[in-house]
Amino acid sequence: MSARRSVAARAALSLVVVGLSARDALAQEAPLVPPGAATASVAPTSPVTKARKLRFGGAGQVVVASNFGLGFSAGVYDDPNVYATSVDVGPELAVFVVPNVSLGGGLTGDWSKSQGYSTHGSIDRHTATSFGGFASVGYNIELGRYASIWLQAHLGYSHSATVVESSDAASVSGLDTSDLGGIKWRYASSGAYASGYAPLVIHPAPHFFLGAGPYVYRDLGRTNENSYPVNNDRTTVSLRLTVGVWF
Repeated sequence: MSARRSVAARAALSLVVVGLSARDALAQEAPLVPPGAATASVAPTSPVTKARKLRFGGAGQVVVASNFGLGFSAGVYDDPNVYATSVDVGPELAVFVVPNVSLGGGLTGDWSKSQGYSTHGSIDRHTATSFGGFASVGYNIELGRYASIWLQAHLGYSHSATVVESSDAASVSGLDTSDLGGIKWRYASSGAYASGYAPLVIHPAPHFFLGAGPYVYRDLGRTNENSYPVNNDRTTVSLRLTVGVWF
């Protein structure tokens, strides 16, 4: 009888040990959650999404840029009286509202000065200054991690003033005298314009870029003051440079 009780006690003790071991193993594999408690699931950030945020053109990015051009040319004469110089700048602020699509606006300003010989042999000099503003829409085409093409279309308004001087000593009533020894007169124009810009943009470091590309400009009808000819709408094609930051 005593032997039977001993065997039964050993069996019961073995069952208790096995039960405790199983309970501990389950506790380590699946932590207990109180009834009714919400479980939070945190989705890991996708590597693609993270890389997209670090590249130019991501949604929500703000871009501060300056578009500018420099131009120098020489005439056919080996003469210091013949030259042409110009410079233009265009600070711009843009926001990528969705990936690779930007909306923005900016200001424009340019100055030019040229001098040469007229058909009558006199020296003519033209000095022009203009300023304006524009709205823009753009689309960024990725070419890899370090390069893209940022296509832009602009619609704007500008005003320009030009001073014309001549060494011709002809006397014309109402005109000033030029330091060239002849006459000087002024005219101005203003109006809307459309332009397009397609720079190849290089991204050598995060949040910084620079680029260059063709720029096309077209007048959309201008109002003229003391100007000749009256209809002087123009189309120009030039090379522009860009430098900027984004954040």
